[in-house]
Amino acid sequence: MEPCIQEKEIARLLTIMEQVVKEFYGNGREGISKTIPRLETQISTLIESSSGQATAISALAKAVTEITSVDQYRKDESLNSWQRTSVIVSSIIGIAAVLATIIYKV
Repeated sequence: MEPCIQEKEIARLLTIMEQVVKEFYGNGREGISKTIPRLETQISTLIESSSGQATAISALAKAVTEITSVDQYRKDESLNSWQRTSVIVSSIIGIAAVLATIIYKV
């Protein structure tokens, strides 16, 4: 007598369940039941590490911005120094011209 279709299906489902149980508990290896808690710990460590890296990247971006600002300030300041020098030289030339005209008139 041949087993009925339901008995075959039940046997197939039992085989699948046995495979799932072996996979879950490991069957001599580390199974899912031990792997998941370890993975949760690793994920927590990665989250902490990535937040630390985000802080470091933010600080680096701020430092780069400040360095760029300092460089721009130095450029602006050097131009201002050059402009000041030009004004002083022009003033000296102007005063010399006034003095020269006064001396030649006297």
